[in-house]
Amino acid sequence: MDRAAGADQANAVRELIMRQFSFEGPRLYSEQGRHFLELMTGLNAGLSDFLVRRGNRNVEACTRLMQSRSLPEIFLLQAQWLRDAADDYNKETARLSDAYTKLLGSSGGQKGADYFAGARRSDHPFATVASFWETMRGRS
Repeated sequence: MDRAAGADQANAVRELIMRQFSFEGPRLYSEQGRHFLELMTGLNAGLSDFLVRRGNRNVEACTRLMQSRSLPEIFLLQAQWLRDAADDYNKETARLSDAYTKLLGSSGGQKGADYFAGARRSDHPFATVASFWETMRGRS
């Protein structure tokens, strides 16, 4: 029985050494990192565009407000500004919500997670390594 366990350990160590030269895991995480950065760049660019656009519209509204001559015109401009601002912020909130959903959905990513966390499956490349560590834990 000890010979069988020793053979399993030797095979697991050999498999572990061979996996050191596999670049599949780092490649998958690098791909996920690149995708994450692309999403973050798009998110930041969209947010800065929104802030510039909203700031320009606020300046225009203030300029028209300062040029108004009657109280009803001031109330009309304020109501129009409030409606436009609420619409803009609602649209931006929906866009940010979609962007964060994509961002959070891609950050967990199944490729890298399956590659490393799937070691418990018998058909996974790291299954022998996982069984080696389980064997070692059982001995102590």
